[in-house]
Amino acid sequence: MLVISSQHPIPAPSRISFPARLPFSCSAQFDELTEAAGLMKVETVGAVYVAVAGLPTFRADHSAALATLALQMMDKLEEYRDGSGRPLTALMGIHCGPVIGGIIGAQMPR
Repeated sequence: MLVISSQHPIPAPSRISFPARLPFSCSAQFDELTEAAGLMKVETVGAVYVAVAGLPTFRADHSAALATLALQMMDKLEEYRDGSGRPLTALMGIHCGPVIGGIIGAQMPR
């Protein structure tokens, strides 16, 4: 599971900009990268983007696929600026191991 978040508990240095929400065009580009990699977006809430590899179908390269996606997203994020002209930044984390999920609505796994 790849979690990208700009919500960080430690105040960011003034040279770093963490957005409260991902710009729609950035989120849409993340969606395209995720789909092109054969991964699955789980959700976007504010500035948090969650994607998974190896679900619903196992893939042996899940860690490498998520790491590659994270690097591509970091490159894409550099194209965006905050109101002061500083590049947007985000924290990215990858978890490997068992996950628990369910269905919200008729189709979307969560």
